[in-house]
Amino acid sequence: MQPSKPATNKQTRSQSPNDAPSAIVLAVDRLTAGAIGPYGNTSLDTPELNRWAADGVLFDQVIANSVDLSQVYDSWWSNEGRDHALLKPEALLLTDDPEVAKHPGVDQFDQVQVCEAADPVQPEAPAFSAADTQLATFFAQATQALTQFQPGSLLWLHSQGMSQRWDAPLDYRLSQCGPDDPPPPDFVQAPSQWIDPATADPDQMLGLEQAYAAQVLLLDQLLTIFTQTLKEDARFANTWLLLASPRGYPLGRHGVVGNAVDPEFAGTKLHHENLHVPLIVCPPAKLSERFATGRCGQLLSSSILPNLLNGIFDHSGETRLMEHLTNSTTADTNSPERPVVTRYDCATAIQTANWKLITDGNQHRLFSKPDDRWEVNNVADRCPADLEELQNLLPT
Repeated sequence: MQPSKPATNKQTRSQSPNDAPSAIVLAVDRLTAGAIGPYGNTSLDTPELNRWAADGVLFDQVIANSVDLSQVYDSWWSNEGRDHALLKPEALLLTDDPEVAKHPGVDQFDQVQVCEAADPVQPEAPAFSAADTQLATFFAQATQALTQFQPGSLLWLHSQGMSQRWDAPLDYRLSQCGPDDPPPPDFVQAPSQWIDPATADPDQMLGLEQAYAAQVLLLDQLLTIFTQTLKEDARFANTWLLLASPRGYPLGRHGVVGNAVDPEFAGTKLHHENLHVPLIVCPPAKLSERFATGRCGQLLSSSILPNLLNGIFDHSGETRLMEHLTNSTTADTNSPERPVVTRYDCATAIQTANWKLITDGNQHRLFSKPDDRWEVNNVADRCPADLEELQNLLPT
């Protein structure tokens, strides 16, 4: 790992270090919410992620505020619109993405470490074992970073996740095959292509899903080991765990795979699989009885993450944080919610509790929410009044 310069000094609190709250943020890039068990994927067994969700609060309707990684981190690490700096305690960032390490917001961290990627044993094929994967290399260095952890501090772990090599062992892909399915593909580079939905090969689409599922299985397995390490160390007894993802990964449902673009409509990048991201907050075990675990069904922007962190580290705001998490799981689903807006190129998506509109000013795609989860039934022509109402809500 490559250490960076120390950042600015942080404010401290009067409480003893052992009583001070700590937090670990695990941000896994390109992890689509619908791909993991806690968000309803019954075809994939993710027991560790299920445990995180069972022990904490799962935010069910978090929408990425951008598909650009740098812009998401602008919203996570910028002080704009908040009363105080995000990172008040001792803070360490560990990432395997050099671009994240160069983000202006890293100045708020005391230390920034960049993981050194190991040369793959099989550059053009899946790894022989889980330990040989790039994701395993990241978690190994994340475990090493725990040795520097002190109570009352923040450890932010950013993994390239699904945007890096898809090198989970081939057996992980085979586990997703049915008896009549063709053999899964053996590619390792994260796919990026445009597939015309009208002529898409079902076997190709299935292969993409199997390869992505293999990476999710690998993540869950490595997370199990990492979480057990935390449980065995008393320094983490007062540590909050937060799982997030900056953006999802489209697998061709609307034609776009990965970073590809629709040649006719930029808004295709703004569909559900690219914007619906996980957010799970797990309190320390000793605080678990102070608030209700469960699901928050409120529609929220992914920019909610720094507000939660501020509540953890701001002693005066700890009560407000508990109230927020408790109220989130019992909120009235009929209460008014602020729409969430996401932009890409010339296109804009706006989502409310009942509707989602994707538009570039000329083309419009309107979907009923939450019924049309996967956004396959465009009703823009049949609901002109609702379309106009959403257009009027678009920021100028």
